[in-house]
This record gives sequence, C-alpha cells and structure tokens, in this order.
Amino acid sequence: MSTLRCHAPLGRPNSLVVLGAVLLLCLRVTSADWTSPCSPGEFKGDSAACESCAPGKYSTYGHNCTACTVGYFANSSGSTMCAACALEFGHSYTSSVSSSTCDQCVEGNYRGLNDECYPCVIGMECSEAGQTLNNLVITPGWFRFRNDSAVVYSCPNNNCEGGGAGDGSCGRSALGPLCMTCGM
Repeated sequence: MSTLRCHAPLGRPNSLVVLGAVLLLCLRVTSADWTSPCSPGEFKGDSAACESCAPGKYSTYGHNCTACTVGYFANSSGSTMCAACALEFGHSYTSSVSSSTCDQCVEGNYRGLNDECYPCVIGMECSEAGQTLNNLVITPGWFRFRNDSAVVYSCPNNNCEGGGAGDGSCGRSALGPLCMTCGM
C-alpha cells in the first residue's frame, strides 16, 4: 500500500519556498518508509544505533544516507534534504557529488581567489564546470601574465599559443610579455 506523505524541508512546515512561491513537497512512500528505526537525517550505523548523516548526504525517512547530486549540497550533519546551489548561492554556482557546499562554478565561469564565481571573458577557455583562476586555460592569440591574474590580453602577433600564463603560453621562439621577445 502506498500513500502521499508531505515532508517539511528547510524547516518550513510542509512547504518549500521557491522564488517567493510556496510549493508543497509530497512524496509517494510505502508503509516500510513509515517504520524506520531512525529519525530523518539519520541512519542505522554499524553499532545498531542511529547516527547522523555526514555533511554532503541526507536521509529523508531515517534509512540509508544518500549523497547529494551535482548542483546540490547539505552543509551540516543530519540533513533531511539537499539544497540547490542555484537557489542558495546564485546561478553561477554548482557542486560536486556529496558536497557540503557549492564548491564549483558552472560552465562559462571560474572561481576566483575569493571563492566567488565570475564570468569568463574572451581569451579564457571555460567549457567545463569547476574552473578556477589558477587552472584557467587561455585560448590561442591571448596572453595572461600570471596564474593568479584574471586579466587576459590580446597578442599583437602570432606567438601566443594559449594554455597557461607567462612564457608558458608563448610559441617555441618567443618569450616575455605578450610573447614579444625572441627566444633561443
């Protein structure tokens, strides 16, 4: 036999506030879900005692803990659900599986030294989620002086092959700022 059970996410009785609207969160459950030995946010551990789910995981009915999926997080132990990064931090943020925070930026953005997400500009290759300022790939024809710099410059010649920063982005016979010096 199955029935509908309304769950109280984020401390709001039987509702979830999304962009100012109130939505009921009801799940179809079986009678086995009602007979869990543990409270929501917990699971039965090896010692047969109920233990809290670790950050990055949740338990809705007190059974096994489930890892938060990409784009969701649970920042404390004993969570009953995972929160969406886009709703809590903004649309530029995402997370890895089983994350306790939104620890990555979505495709087209990079994570700066202050852990904020910034949009990539022309000259930066940001085709995957998880880019950081230090691992940004620079596209051919562009130059960046240091790995911790968010500024990229258009090269006045064909010596900038892209990739990293500084001389590492210059062609074989070029060095220096904007790959303008002849190398040996």
